[in-house]
Amino acid sequence: MKKYLFSLPAMLILILDSKTAIAGGQEGIELCLRTVIPSLFPFILITQYLCGNLTGQNLKILHPLEKLCRVPEGSGGLLITGFLGGYPVGASSVYSAWKSGQLTDSQGQRMLGFLNNAGPAFVFGIGAALFTNPLVTWTVWLSHILCAIFTAMLLPGEKQTSQIADVPREATMVQCLKHTILVLAQVCGWVIFFRTILAFLFSFLGSGTPLEMRAVIAGALELTNGSLLLQTIPQEWARYLMFTLFLNMGGLCVAMQTMSVVGELGIGMYWRGKLMQSLLGALFSVMLLPALFPLSHAFTRAAYLAAIPVLGLAVLLWGKYLKNSWHFEKIGV
Repeated sequence: MKKYLFSLPAMLILILDSKTAIAGGQEGIELCLRTVIPSLFPFILITQYLCGNLTGQNLKILHPLEKLCRVPEGSGGLLITGFLGGYPVGASSVYSAWKSGQLTDSQGQRMLGFLNNAGPAFVFGIGAALFTNPLVTWTVWLSHILCAIFTAMLLPGEKQTSQIADVPREATMVQCLKHTILVLAQVCGWVIFFRTILAFLFSFLGSGTPLEMRAVIAGALELTNGSLLLQTIPQEWARYLMFTLFLNMGGLCVAMQTMSVVGELGIGMYWRGKLMQSLLGALFSVMLLPALFPLSHAFTRAAYLAAIPVLGLAVLLWGKYLKNSWHFEKIGV
């Protein structure tokens, strides 16, 4: 009962400051109608059709990637869904495979650490508006996928000794359309909810809050709002670094969506994997920074040279911690 008591002061705040709540909700709805739905709808539909027809099939062409990620042979469809399906489609696919008996507890929990990523729908539909050079957007997306693969390689787990059951299924365009509408409804619901929270939060902080701080706060809460706020930051190289971090981290909203689709499997290695992916993403983006954006200031060059060994050390230390603390939950179902 105590865990629901927070709703009482929340309701009181909504009553006392209904103007902020209405304004935040309106901004969230406008954001969905003008940006989220038009940019995500076609990408999600095509991605769902592709992934739906590949999940559960034994794709020999993906066997090398399966070995690299140390996942059961025949789970290449899950890899495609996790890398291309978008948040939280990958986590939902892992749960479905575990629920059907295709994955063991430890395999499913480990896969949650790297098979839940931002899809090309988000990166190219929304992220492309942040950069004048399309190469930057491609670099962000490819590095995001590479970070997920490297995270799979670094996460502790069993060697690839098992084989997933070959259960092919056919997804029709009508089924994918229905699923796309449900996914967009969920995404828009969370966007509106967190946009309202951000309206209250920014009202409390005041108009003098730096743009970078506003973007970081928004990105930590909800990926879409945080990414769109990056447009207010004039330095394109700063938008690149922050957008890469937001994608790999996911934010609180993505974590809540993930927890809502994994059921009794539990969150597994999700948080540990996301931290590793975020550290790798920061390292890769800093290393690629001079190739995408000239470092014209001495301070920027010095910060760049200092950041690489620091981030590299952080990756090594976290990887060592994961290896020494490897354990999985025992699930009773």
